[in-house]
Amino acid sequence: TAGTVLYSGPQEVYDACSSLLLSLGGNPTFVGPDIGGASTLDCSILSAYYGTAFGFLHGAAICHSEGFSIEGYTATMISLLSLLADTLKAAGEMVAKGSYDGT
Repeated sequence: TAGTVLYSGPQEVYDACSSLLLSLGGNPTFVGPDIGGASTLDCSILSAYYGTAFGFLHGAAICHSEGFSIEGYTATMISLLSLLADTLKAAGEMVAKGSYDGT
């Protein structure tokens, strides 16, 4: 969703301003009453995004140095995105439970 903006703070303030926020376009998203919630989520999302992007670039550098097709690497990585989603879901559940047991 282009233009997602995260908001946090009092729900009633967000609700009172929601039509104005919608007029800005994109996807205004209320993340909770904790005033730091939007910043926390934003920093966390950016950390995962850039970590993934830099990891991909590091893999591309390895492929390039070994003469492996960047197109082949990219296509394979894209085909594994659903696996990444499954891994993120499982990891998130472990963190939420505080239990890291698994196979």
